[in-house]
Order: sequence, then structure tokens, then C-alpha cells
Amino acid sequence: MNNFMCFLHMDKYIDILKIKKMIISKTNNVIEYNLKYLDHHRTYKLNCNNDEIIKFLVDHTTYFSIWDKKIISNMISKNNHFYFNIFDVSVNYKKLKIEMDRLIQYRDKYTNIHIHLDNNDGGDLVPVHLILRCLCGKKEKWMKDIRKVQQNKEILKMNCWDEEDKNSPNYEVVKKLNLDVLPNYETKYKGNIHLYMSKENRSSAWFFITYLIYAFSNKINRSSKKCYGQRIRYGTIESNQLILLGHSGTTSGDGNSVLLKDNDIEIDCPTEQFLSCSIKQND
Repeated sequence: MNNFMCFLHMDKYIDILKIKKMIISKTNNVIEYNLKYLDHHRTYKLNCNNDEIIKFLVDHTTYFSIWDKKIISNMISKNNHFYFNIFDVSVNYKKLKIEMDRLIQYRDKYTNIHIHLDNNDGGDLVPVHLILRCLCGKKEKWMKDIRKVQQNKEILKMNCWDEEDKNSPNYEVVKKLNLDVLPNYETKYKGNIHLYMSKENRSSAWFFITYLIYAFSNKINRSSKKCYGQRIRYGTIESNQLILLGHSGTTSGDGNSVLLKDNDIEIDCPTEQFLSCSIKQND
């Protein structure tokens, strides 16, 4: 909350994107909050909601603040706790192999499995698909192929639930993981799954969370509400097995982005676009 309130005061380079006023209402209580933007090349102190003093150095090209995203996490050293801090195979294949090998080998030994996505900001979908195969056993109806437009404008169709196939474009990624055995369960996991999420969970981590909801929910309740002209969608689940703990990000990127520049404007542009996949359109 502090980050959000304080960053609202920082100068934006595109005038039409500036937020001039916030109107916050609950029942009959209405608060109007006028925003005053800060100038460049000066240091300011802002008194935030919790009376903490946050110092800013506002530069023409760089925003700087004293906080960072470093999370102090106390890992629980129990065999039924599995930690996935990033799904990027190229940089994290060793840790992914350790956790995935343990899960594949000992899945049915535990009546409760705890999966931690500690600030997992995504990466590859390959480990996500393999973990879901481990937990689900046989392929389920919601598990669809992927169709996407690539950077060269060609349309790729692939069975993402059989990526160890030599014809799969992700065959080498599976090899990089070097798992002891690939998931080959015929039955679905019968115990409880405790899924720990954080606000940094986007990209393939968001796919992972959504997949688990599809696989282990008895019912998904979807709702929406119009808030100041924007449709906000939210929901709850009913499940005998899946326990969601925390909050996650609400979007996923389409492929790794490339940086495009136009004068002083920089845009992170996706390199591919999903046409269809296991995620339902209303999600």
C-alpha cells in the first residue's frame, strides 16, 4: 500500500497518464485525495499512511526509493514442503530438479503437500506442466494444446502435456531439467495441497495457480463488479483438497518481451501471443 500511494506522487512522463484525483468510498464515507506530482532532480520526504517517512530521489531517467523487493523468507525444512522460487529453467534448473524429483518420487507418501511460490515471477511453462502431470496423473479434459502466434508471425500448435516428445519445441528444456524420471502416475493425488502465493506471482506462476484451481476445485465461483468505469473480476473456489494462501498477480505475459524505443518512450513488447490454451477465456 505504501509503495502504491507514494509512487502516485512521482512525476510521469506522459501527461495523459497522470492521475489527478482518487475518490475512495465505502458505504456513505467518501474521501477525495488530490495528487501533487513531484519535480525532477530533487529529494523529497513523504508522510505515508502508516506515518513512515519514505525518501525519494527523483531523477529524469531513474526512480529510486529506499525499499526493495527483497523478501525475507523462513523456509520450512519438512519433506512435504516444496519451494519453487522461479520457473525459469535456464537459470534455476538445478533447484527445480531437486524439488520436482522429490515431488515425483514421494507424492503419495504425504497426505498434505505444501507448495511455496515465494515471489515466483514466472519463467518457463515446462516445469509447470510437468508438476501438474505429477499431481493429476492422467491427462484431464481441461488440459488443452497451445496455439500461439510467434514473433515470425507463424502459428505454432503444440501438445504442452507431452513436451518430452522429440518433436516438441520444448524438448531441450525438458532435457535441461534432467529429471530422474518423468511423471507417470495413473491416479490423481488424493491429499490436500496448500498453495502459498505472493503478489509477485505472474507469468507461468499465474498459469500454475490457475491450473491447480482447474484440477482440484469442486466449483469455481466467478463474479464481477463495475468500479469507476472498470469491470473488476474476482472469484472464490470450493474445494476439498486445494487451500489457497495469500494473493497472486492477476496477469500473464505472452512470451519474453523485447524492448522497443521511440524517442523518450520505452515499451516492453511481447514476442508471441496465445491464441488458445488450457486457460479459459473468462479467466
